[in-house]
Order: sequence, then C-alpha cells, then structure tokens
Amino acid sequence: MKKLLIPFMLGAMISCQNDISTMSNYSDKPGKIRVNVATRGSYQYILSVDDKEFMPVGLTDEYKKDGIEVIFSGEIQKDSSDVMMPAANDIPTFAKKIPNISISKMKLK
Repeated sequence: MKKLLIPFMLGAMISCQNDISTMSNYSDKPGKIRVNVATRGSYQYILSVDDKEFMPVGLTDEYKKDGIEVIFSGEIQKDSSDVMMPAANDIPTFAKKIPNISISKMKLK
C-alpha cells in the first residue's frame, strides 16, 4: 500500500504547480498595461494577462500608459523583478515579485 501512496502523492503535488511554469510563450494575446508608482517620479509598468502580472522587458515608450489594452507576443523569462510601492519617507519598499516577460511584438488593441 505504501508503494502506491508515494507515487500518487508525488503526482498530485506536480499537478498542483502554478500554470505559469507550463506556459512560457504568448502569441497574439490580449493584455493590459498598468502603471505602478514606486515612489515620487519612479514608475514601473506591469502587463496584466489573464489575472497574471508580468514585468515587460523591452516595453517602448508608446506603451507606457496606464490602462491601455494591447495585443502582444512574448516569452516568460526565468528571472523576476521586484514590484515596489511608496512609503511615508518616499523611499520605495518591496511589495512583491513578478516574472519578467520579454516582449517580441506589441500593438494597441
């Protein structure tokens, strides 16, 4: 019985992993750009896709606008970036980590 339990538990743990690890590429996918204020004069641009957030690498100035909807292609990178938030002393503080995504193509929706 123990011999059957271990492979079953291992299979259950693997199947419960986050689906970001299984999807490494997006092709012509809709998304939305959100501007995050890290501190006064410092901004981060976050790409929201299907309730997931990514830090876009290679985002050009024309897409650095809050709330714009885009169609993009890109590849999720193995590294991630820190998302910062303002604090009372105007020094950015850590909020969370999100994966980086390398943008290969982007246009307005």
